[in-house]
Amino acid sequence: MKLGSLERNKAEAEEFIQAVNTVMKITQSEIYAFPWYKILNTPTLKMFVKANALIHKVSTAYSNAAFEKAKAATPGAVTALRAMISMNEEEFSVFVSDMLFASIDTTGHCLAFVLFHLSKYQDVQEKLYQEIKNAGLDGQSLDLSTLPYLRAVLKETLRLKPVTPSVGRVLSKDVLASGYRLQKGTVVSLHHGWAGKQEQYFQKAHEYIPERWLDSNTSKRHPYVFLPFGFGPRSCIGQRVALQEVSLAVIRLLQKYKVDYLSDSLKTVTTIVTTPVNKLPFSFQERE
Repeated sequence: MKLGSLERNKAEAEEFIQAVNTVMKITQSEIYAFPWYKILNTPTLKMFVKANALIHKVSTAYSNAAFEKAKAATPGAVTALRAMISMNEEEFSVFVSDMLFASIDTTGHCLAFVLFHLSKYQDVQEKLYQEIKNAGLDGQSLDLSTLPYLRAVLKETLRLKPVTPSVGRVLSKDVLASGYRLQKGTVVSLHHGWAGKQEQYFQKAHEYIPERWLDSNTSKRHPYVFLPFGFGPRSCIGQRVALQEVSLAVIRLLQKYKVDYLSDSLKTVTTIVTTPVNKLPFSFQERE
């Protein structure tokens, strides 16, 4: 649930989601535009500042509430918030703000892409269903390490349909790359969404083959070819939470339903994150 977006009083959630979408769209458009905002107080800049102010207001309110709850947690209770209580209040606020901002739509889009591929490749869906069935999950505990094919399905989906197809960084020193000298402070982008579809890195690169991630030769691939959650200190702060959420959703759905997709294609557009642009006509047939 996105900050109560499914509840009756959902105005705050809708405003927050809209603000995040606004920031995403403006950021994407400004990457390729002349930076007038550095010279003038443009309407786009005003919109951007307003959206960020709302994001800060909402996330700060939630982080403050979570911080107080974590401090009051029962001693010995193992919770994510309790584990992070060593942060000061300002650090914790930034952490929660990043988590809320980054989680809007990204996990949902990832789940949609996984279900689309499972519907398109029914043999893969059946193989994954059998793995889940044989794992004997009781709904009380879940160890994803016992589900290697599920992990392979998630990786293959993110290779072909990465939610964030590129990673941006600011160079901390001068770099010589392919004969080009890039100065310190230059913003560079590593487009793993493109690299993941190149034959030089993946055989049959445009085919959906989860089994490639079960291959013992996986470790021999270039480490920066597949980076769906980034890398280093600025890697995705919610990677583990996102993977667990999507994994749990896929498990619960396949336990109860056979999934199909009632269309031939899934069209997407990229505004920092990859987003479906058409409706997603999934069909769920209850299993016997």
